[in-house]
Amino acid sequence: MDAPRPRNVLVAFCLIVSGSVSILHHGLACGIFFDVSDPIGHDWYGLVALVLASIVLWRDSASGV
Repeated sequence: MDAPRPRNVLVAFCLIVSGSVSILHHGLACGIFFDVSDPIGHDWYGLVALVLASIVLWRDSASGV
């Protein structure tokens, strides 16, 4: 298996950092680390960013380019 491409690693890193910061910021500010009752809250944005990061890395590893 080849190493991930640098661009994809950078994209995934930015998504992981922004997603984690979004979830942690909301948790530290509000005292709730994942509030599912807020459909447009920071936690959902953070979760989407983390899922997108995993998709970027998965597609990169599956492509074999």
